[in-house]
Amino acid sequence: MAAVIIAGQPPSVQVGVAIGFAVLLLFSAWRAQWARMHFSASSGVDLMALVALGADALEDGIAVDDDLPDPLRFDPDDAGRRPWRDLDGLQVLRRLQQQHDAWWLAEQRRVRQQQRQRALGLALALVDHGVPLRDGDDAMPDIAALRAEALLLQADPGPAVLDEIPALQARRYELAMAARSGADHETLQVQWRLLRALRPLMPGVVHLRERGWRIGRLAWNPQADLDQVDVAYALAGDFRQLLRDWLLGAATVQLPGGMTLEAWLLARCPNLRRDGGDDITQVEAAQPLWPAFLQLHRSAVAALDAVAREHEAAAAGGAQSSSW
Repeated sequence: MAAVIIAGQPPSVQVGVAIGFAVLLLFSAWRAQWARMHFSASSGVDLMALVALGADALEDGIAVDDDLPDPLRFDPDDAGRRPWRDLDGLQVLRRLQQQHDAWWLAEQRRVRQQQRQRALGLALALVDHGVPLRDGDDAMPDIAALRAEALLLQADPGPAVLDEIPALQARRYELAMAARSGADHETLQVQWRLLRALRPLMPGVVHLRERGWRIGRLAWNPQADLDQVDVAYALAGDFRQLLRDWLLGAATVQLPGGMTLEAWLLARCPNLRRDGGDDITQVEAAQPLWPAFLQLHRSAVAALDAVAREHEAAAAGGAQSSSW
């Protein structure tokens, strides 16, 4: 670089540029040496401790053993998309059975990725606010590599079966609704419309859940590290604004009983204040938000699933009696 800059310049300019580059190199070397001399195992947050915290990624998560579709991926509109809309009930059930083992393995992989994402989210939040990390006794982790890994994990949709199973379930529920008539059909349509209304809000509430988890782990860190508490307060201030924006969307969703989704959720967070109060206290007051939202979503899905099971049992019984 220096050779390119000084090429064709007068000798006096060449000397000046060369001296300037030499000073910069010496300064860079001095800073690197200073960092090595002053970095110690006690001067940063242990990356491995953050990884261990990520291991409780499902303490507020989603059960995967109740046969209901993943609410983060369930989209009622998939029932009308190809190839799912061309399948009849028997084909749907057969495909669900064929893909069950592959889905289970993919789901376990997704859980491990979520755990790693949570650990990286904590680590990078600290780094972004000037808190150093350590990896081992006296080593600084490669922050660029951690950022790259976090981006790759975020962008990875996982195996296609993770999206296929919820899509098959959506088609299954649509077929079950089509078999009902009158008041039963309208009741099911109410649940179906609710799930459609909740779908656009799902990414935002998941983001709030993850940020709230991160704030809680930093604010109540086992080391009583005030640097981590400071980062928690910085994140908590942003959390409140994100929550306000998300609740504006929730206010547009009308629940079957006539209440808005915003009012229904706020009723389950009685200590949440719109303005004022300690930021971290308000994040803690918002903790019931995700379980309540998830309960509402899964209650609607469970109602559809129960009807689908009844429809399939009746169809199986009819087929059996006709075969006799």
